[in-house]
Order: sequence, then structure tokens, then C-alpha cells
Amino acid sequence: MNRFSELQAIDQFVNIAVKLTPVGQPHAPGVRVTLNGDQLQHSAQMITPIELTALVSLLTPIELEIELFGKQYLGGEETAVVVDSVAIDGFEIVPNYTHLVQYTNDHNYTHPTNYIGFNGVWRLMITEPFYRWRHHATGQGWLLEP
Repeated sequence: MNRFSELQAIDQFVNIAVKLTPVGQPHAPGVRVTLNGDQLQHSAQMITPIELTALVSLLTPIELEIELFGKQYLGGEETAVVVDSVAIDGFEIVPNYTHLVQYTNDHNYTHPTNYIGFNGVWRLMITEPFYRWRHHATGQGWLLEP
């Protein structure tokens, strides 16, 4: 018997799209974006907005990390990175579900945010297959497990 996810009409991957915008130019901080521990197209000083995309297996948990590093805290000059959007198969996580993100930084700022203004790591962790997580996150009731 075939599983639903094994049918040929079912896409075996989910598409992840990330849009980031830097704040401040003279001393732009470094930004490193990783997905499930692998490099995702960017690890350098961020001067212009970027859009990153990647594919992840349908049944794989997702861990997206955006790290701000090398920021110099200079009076009067604000440098940061704004997470404009994180979408998985077109489902907007940021800004709609920003409250599920962890932000660990050198100023112990712990409130949910899409503004990364301190050296640290902004982390989105989806610990189960995306569509199962989405079902729970949107409050769609019980979901039978195999």
C-alpha cells in the first residue's frame, strides 16, 4: 500500500524563502544564515537586502538560524538586520508567527522580534514535519499520528 506522500503528484520537498534587510551602512554587521546546520547562501557582511531560498525534504524538521555577528555598539549608529519574511511553501511564518522564534543574544533580550539588533542568534525551530507543525500552529484540531 502506498503512503499519501509517496504518490507521484505529491512534492517531496518544501520551499523555504527568507528575506532580510540590513539597517545602517557605515559599520554593517556580519550575517550568517543556516538551515538545518548547513550554510544557506550567506555568511558575510550584509550591505544590501537579500532573498534566500532552499528546499527541505517534506518529512524533515526545520531549524533556521540567522546570526548577527561582529556588530560594534557605537553611540548614535544603529546597525541591525530585519527579518522581513520567512515563508515555507508560501505560508508566512514571519511576521505572523514571530512569537514562536527564539532570540539568544549578548544583551539578554528575549522578546519575540523580527529585528535582530544585537550580536546573537535568531532561531526558528520546527521540530516535526512542516505540515504537521502547521496543522498544530493554526489550531486545526486533532491530527491522527501513524
